[in-house]
Amino acid sequence: MKLSKKFMITGAILAAALATAPIGSAFADGPGKNRGDCSFYDKDGMPGGMRGDMRGGKHPGHWGMGNQGMMRETALTTDEVRLLVEAMILRSGTENVKIGSITPDDDGEEITVTLQNEAGAVITELEIDAFSGRPDRGDMRKAFGKPDRTDRLNRSFDAAQMETLTKAMVLRHGKGELVLGSLTETDRGTFVATITNKAGDLVREVELSRVTGMPVS
Repeated sequence: MKLSKKFMITGAILAAALATAPIGSAFADGPGKNRGDCSFYDKDGMPGGMRGDMRGGKHPGHWGMGNQGMMRETALTTDEVRLLVEAMILRSGTENVKIGSITPDDDGEEITVTLQNEAGAVITELEIDAFSGRPDRGDMRKAFGKPDRTDRLNRSFDAAQMETLTKAMVLRHGKGELVLGSLTETDRGTFVATITNKAGDLVREVELSRVTGMPVS
């Protein structure tokens, strides 16, 4: 089946975006190896591949991968926002934090996510851009503090966590048109993700590090 021009363009944007993440294959082997530069994380602890502003348009300031932003035509659903915030919590390494309520505002521009501790007490609220999934920077700092970039390279995400991170990455940068097809662990401890359109046609296959949750170059 031939892919439509629309899906080919979206796939090309995602492929170029994934290729911009400066992560060496050494990170695939496990925590503590070739720790080197952590510059692929931005100031808020999001992967460096998720930064870059999109100027102009209806929703300025959206984050993309490299300089490619996720300019969705429709707002994120509450389930999609939950997935994105679950990925944020995983990447932050913050313990004793769970998602409470998820409430779109009246004008449909933002979605408020309440973060709670295990006892159910409210920690803070995240204001999420309904069209990009971008959280307010101040809210991120309140929720997760300043990221420890060195500690991030001492992690090892399990299969379930990798699925959450990969689905969130595809959601953020697939413009609502792409989905995670499959995620398979390799013999060397990395994961291979297949990314498809909603019809099931293969768009991209990428190898991911279990240490960073990001593509292996």
